[in-house]
Amino acid sequence: MVLGESGPYGYDYSNPLTTYAFSQFAHNVITVDGLSQPRSQPTPGGIDFIDHAQDSSNVFDVEGVNRRSKNWSHHRRVTVRPEQSHDAPGTRISVHDVVLSLDEGVHNYALRWHVGPEVKPLLRGNALELFKGHTKVLEITWRAPQPITARLIRSQDAEKPKPFRFPRFGVAEEATVLELSGSGPRFDVATDIRTSDFLLKDWGVGQKDSPWFNYQAEMPVNYRLEKSTNASKLVVVFSAMAPTGSFTYNYKSALAGVNAHKLYVLDDFGDQGAYFYSDHRALSIYRSVLEAVTHVKEELGIEWQDVAFVGSSKGGTAAWCLARQCPWGGSSSERRR
Repeated sequence: MVLGESGPYGYDYSNPLTTYAFSQFAHNVITVDGLSQPRSQPTPGGIDFIDHAQDSSNVFDVEGVNRRSKNWSHHRRVTVRPEQSHDAPGTRISVHDVVLSLDEGVHNYALRWHVGPEVKPLLRGNALELFKGHTKVLEITWRAPQPITARLIRSQDAEKPKPFRFPRFGVAEEATVLELSGSGPRFDVATDIRTSDFLLKDWGVGQKDSPWFNYQAEMPVNYRLEKSTNASKLVVVFSAMAPTGSFTYNYKSALAGVNAHKLYVLDDFGDQGAYFYSDHRALSIYRSVLEAVTHVKEELGIEWQDVAFVGSSKGGTAAWCLARQCPWGGSSSERRR
């Protein structure tokens, strides 16, 4: 299984796992303000379905509307199309979620996708790649007109509700969930799920024994760290602009002879990156990249005065923006130089 849901645990409603299995947290839906709607209500209604593919024989296109809450309404449109890739036939599933506030208030939203147990997930800024061994089997990308925070939640995480899956009645296994969250009077996110013709190019980030690492902050930060024996300095490298979906790094050969640790940070936030900086003016990317660099520096035991930020074009902008916030020491005029 690549994507799925938790499944049923049992009918003992006093058991917390049964409660979880019947909640929205165990399904691939949106929760509002951290609350799950009840499975049923005294007066049925508030749910509508619209068939948008009545005249199409090869496309599934249906919209569901949830008006059970007096504070918000949720519209979800799902379209499934077959696709012919270069190697083999595939499928593209498009899911468009819109949650509208009916009380004119600001709400917190969380969209969850439950990852199967047989795959390894690799989280990027606006994408999740799923691998079986060395083979990429699924790609999830999303776009939104408002800031979106993405994270992977695992059962061992401290917060609740913890994700679980139930392969059969009474059996609970640890699980992994992709959570996309945001806030405001409206939550609008379009998700594409592909089994072929992937948008993201493969640079070995998700392979077994890969030199790439993932640092989980407000936004996921993917980086490559090359250590140098007896080095006391760190060079942080930010990449320049690349083709859509192709996230790689620069200056590897140019820095080959430098006696320093090299930290290559990927700008895989969006189709062509986000200058390591912001999402719809929200600075979660900037804070996350700076936190990841700080984490690596401390792990290596390097002082800030022994860290250099380099890059050209987009990477040069990122190097300047992030370096100016670091506590280098000395006077402000020295820091500007």
